[in-house]
Amino acid sequence: MHDLKARMISLAHELRAIEKELGDTARKPGSQAGELLDGELLAEVRAAIDRIRNILWPFVEAAARRTDDVDHTLQRYRMQRVTDMLEGLKERVGEAKLAAAPEAPSFFANIQEIATTAVERHLEHSAPSTSSSSRKPASPQAGALHPVDITA
Repeated sequence: MHDLKARMISLAHELRAIEKELGDTARKPGSQAGELLDGELLAEVRAAIDRIRNILWPFVEAAARRTDDVDHTLQRYRMQRVTDMLEGLKERVGEAKLAAAPEAPSFFANIQEIATTAVERHLEHSAPSTSSSSRKPASPQAGALHPVDITA
């Protein structure tokens, strides 16, 4: 853990130095900033920084709440991000252009699997606890969550 902390301190210093150097380069009249960085490298660096930012945020939140349950905070953060993304797609899900995207079948299959698992766990936890010999299959309740096939 000490090694990770030392690497994070070093990374923070290096990122500040890169930030300064990029800023200085961008401000120089007639600078050849475009020659320094190609689009592929920029995309790779940006993606790496985005991934780090996304994993660091729950650590910051957990530290602010003075809790050691970073994994729970990370899962809450991921669920919120996915919810926000799905909200953005909700209005457009029926569009032919979106449905024809090559990623659509696996995307919708993943959503279906997650939704089905979540509903099953919800029903397991909300079912009255009885002995396994007298347990009856849960009947659908009004307002209960039910899996829906969204891949059709």
